[in-house]
Amino acid sequence: MRILLGRHAESDGNVDAQNYVKIGDARTGITEQGCRQAIAMGEFLADYYKNTQTVQWPSIFVSSYLRPQQTFRGVYEGIRDNFIGEPKLKEDVRLIEKFFGAASHLAFADDKVDPDVKRALEVLSKRTYLNDAFSASHLFGESTLNTFVRAKQFIEGTLARDIEEGQDDFLIMTHGAVIQAFIMAWAHLPMASKGKLGNPNNCDVIVIEGEPKNWTIRKVYDGEAMKPVDIDLVASIDHLSVQTLPPLPHQI
Repeated sequence: MRILLGRHAESDGNVDAQNYVKIGDARTGITEQGCRQAIAMGEFLADYYKNTQTVQWPSIFVSSYLRPQQTFRGVYEGIRDNFIGEPKLKEDVRLIEKFFGAASHLAFADDKVDPDVKRALEVLSKRTYLNDAFSASHLFGESTLNTFVRAKQFIEGTLARDIEEGQDDFLIMTHGAVIQAFIMAWAHLPMASKGKLGNPNNCDVIVIEGEPKNWTIRKVYDGEAMKPVDIDLVASIDHLSVQTLPPLPHQI
């Protein structure tokens, strides 16, 4: 079985975070450079599918947000000649970006927001996040844990059903935080692994391949450099074991 995870191309929000406030996260599209990245990603995938003798469209899932959908439009231009007919696209809201709530609004607050209130909220948010970065929600937003739960629900629900029905090849176009969460949930990685995984580059392609208890998780394409790579993303990450458990706080 094989799952390809692709991050969206460079977006207007990547270039200027104020666009998340001006436009809204869901409506933030990709840039001119992002268009080039998306088409190049499609050309890579065309070669990848050809080299792996893939003759049928994979099952394709796309985030509900504009930038992953625009990215797939560019990808489609690169791979359309590989397959017969058009692919069936499935939109899933569980694949949308982690919602950062008022974070951007606080960073780029206008004169309608009282400066003292803004400062107080910033201090409160930073203090809450400091010691509980994984589970702390952004003000009016989501936590990394929320994104993880969404990814796990997608895996255990829709994806598991499709696999049970015989589908074994998937392409998922989504966001960096979702890809991190997806890998952590799929491989049962510890909470601390998020930092080691890092955030994928725009248009990176990551492949999960194999069978139960024998999965490989590799980055096969660097979307910003626009070139194939081969990087094992989980080789250096230790799973929880008796050996890695923290010591008792007191000598007994």
